[in-house]
Amino acid sequence: MRRWLGLLALTASLACHTAGEEEAAAALVPVETEPAAPATLTDQVEVLGHLRPIPGGSVLLSAPAAGVVRVIKAQVGAKVSAGSLVIDLDVPELGASARQLASAAELAAQEAARAERLYQEGIGARKEVERANSALASAKAALQSANQLAARSHVTSPITGQVQRIAVQVGERVDAGAPLVEIVDPSSLELVASVPGSVLRRLRPSQPAVVVTDSQSVTGTIRAIAPAVDSLTNTGEVRIGVPNRDRTLRPGAPATARITVGTVRDALTVPKTALVLVGGTQSVFVVSPDSVAHAKPVTVGVQSGDRVEIKGEIAKGDLVVTTGAYGLADGMKVVPAPAKARP
Repeated sequence: MRRWLGLLALTASLACHTAGEEEAAAALVPVETEPAAPATLTDQVEVLGHLRPIPGGSVLLSAPAAGVVRVIKAQVGAKVSAGSLVIDLDVPELGASARQLASAAELAAQEAARAERLYQEGIGARKEVERANSALASAKAALQSANQLAARSHVTSPITGQVQRIAVQVGERVDAGAPLVEIVDPSSLELVASVPGSVLRRLRPSQPAVVVTDSQSVTGTIRAIAPAVDSLTNTGEVRIGVPNRDRTLRPGAPATARITVGTVRDALTVPKTALVLVGGTQSVFVVSPDSVAHAKPVTVGVQSGDRVEIKGEIAKGDLVVTTGAYGLADGMKVVPAPAKARP
């Protein structure tokens, strides 16, 4: 019996010793803390998209009729002015048609003059003059259309810009409507982005936006916002005008726009690193004076830089765990230390 009592006493002693060690270990969880503090935050939204020429800032020229490429006057990257010749096509059919219609117009003019002369001499009828003049007008209109179509074989640029691509070579035969050359005016661009409906409703025309590419940032302005969202994706289009006078931005390049939609003053803020998920709920750990960490559910508001607005059962000055929160459990004892200064 004495032996059993001794074993029980030893077991109890070891259990107490182990529990004490576990309690001591639990009290040695190191964390960094920082007091929740009010701050003024800039409320921004961020959208991703691609740079494109503004409407009317690009054009794809096509062949007006079947023919052969006779001359190419510009190369990729070359600057062209509005009205300057880019490609000259040899379209024999257009020339032949124009010559035939010119002959027909000349005969119609002679017939109209003859009918007028006969009428003046009292030999012809007035209706013959009217018929001849009508035929002359039709012939002149047909000739004008033919000449305009023939002139289109001299393909000119309707805008001032740069040659983006040339789709043909000298001597190549092309069909009517075949693409010949694309010209882009990169002096003014748009950032075109599809954004969620929740973001779209916060945007307004004329709001400034800082557009950032991999090489630089420029200030643009919202030009247009879609009035509705796509029923499948719940996104709508926004267009942001981007000046590009020095032509360093490239159409087609990806870009990000940061748009300021408001300012929140005296927002209770913590570092973003303080946010953790506890049971699927966004929370922060607040350290009480007895060094016990308590999980507090919060609602996240405006985010700006590395700080975020929070709302919930938390007050100004509460010590919030900023480093070491992952793995903590509610009621766990910690060893708090001030957060290290960020460079």
